[in-house]
Amino acid sequence: MRIRLVVLDVGGTVIHDSADVPAVFKAALSRHGLSATDSQLHTWRGAAKREVIGRLAAGSKADPEQVYATFQQLLIASFAEHGVQPIDGVEQAIAALRASAVPVALTTGFDRKVADGLLAGVGANLGVLSGAHARTRLEKAPHDAILASAAELPAWIERRNASGRDAEKKEARQ
Repeated sequence: MRIRLVVLDVGGTVIHDSADVPAVFKAALSRHGLSATDSQLHTWRGAAKREVIGRLAAGSKADPEQVYATFQQLLIASFAEHGVQPIDGVEQAIAALRASAVPVALTTGFDRKVADGLLAGVGANLGVLSGAHARTRLEKAPHDAILASAAELPAWIERRNASGRDAEKKEARQ
């Protein structure tokens, strides 16, 4: 069976978790009178950070959106301070997959603002309407395409690969 798609999580798989995300979570929660144990945070690893904060703030007086804004600011500052480093060999592995016509998709629990900075230059940036965000929100960020559903991904990949092959053929003829 031919591999048709590879999906990789970002934090810890594609890039080193240089920002100590659990520590950033704890700092943001603390600034709003909340707390969480390492065990609680580990349970939510990989989940959408806004959802995690919403659940941790449930039943408190803290506004989850304000807590999330604090988390986002602290996380961006932490990545800026520590840098973003790819896992050794991952860039070559992704390049090899692409050279073999195997598309690579990335997934992350980080929101668009954080993810865009982490993934600059990695590849296609797709919005999916059946996901967490409406078209109006997706259109505020740059995307290579906005799909109605992830089910459209294979056809989009085929179109993109075909246009890439056409461009390669054109370059070869010149």
